[in-house]
Amino acid sequence: MQTPANPTIPYGMGWAIDKTDEGKKQVMHGGILWTYKAEEVLLPDQGYGIVMMFNSGLNAFVDYSSFPSGISKILLNQPTTEPFYNSQIIEIFMVVLIIATIMIGIRKIKYIKKWEEKFKKRPKWWFILSLTFTLLPFFVFIFLPQLMTFIGGGRVISMKGIFLMMPSIIIWLGIASVFSLIHVISRITRIIHLKNLT
Repeated sequence: MQTPANPTIPYGMGWAIDKTDEGKKQVMHGGILWTYKAEEVLLPDQGYGIVMMFNSGLNAFVDYSSFPSGISKILLNQPTTEPFYNSQIIEIFMVVLIIATIMIGIRKIKYIKKWEEKFKKRPKWWFILSLTFTLLPFFVFIFLPQLMTFIGGGRVISMKGIFLMMPSIIIWLGIASVFSLIHVISRITRIIHLKNLT
């Protein structure tokens, strides 16, 4: 027999106990692996069980639980509602973020001389710290499969799989990485040029 760790927590062995809008019991469970996602909803009082499996990979912008939730509402003759969290809102945000990243990247390239003036007044350790911070998106992009494997508890995923999960985030990270490399190379080039002049 299983004894709950805490009787106030409606969760055990991967299953969560909740209630429908009508106050009826429902039991839910979700499974995640980078290449698939599964959602289950059991409605014991009504005699229904809904299982949905997705083989498109885990997508950060998809509310997977809304699928079985919507089907259960249809089965129970309840009105369905579109969740506030949907891919369209997040994709619009990502487009804005990509445009902002491009504009900031171009602005930094355009105003390299202003950076040069600031560089002359700052200590060398500040420059090294600044370059390291600037290269952060590049390092995240390069080591993303290893980071995701670590986050996923050892579940290995390729860059292609990560792209299928969250394409707009990878596009943004790729653009940010390119600009970070351009900024670092242009700054190092300016410093070498300054040293050659002195």
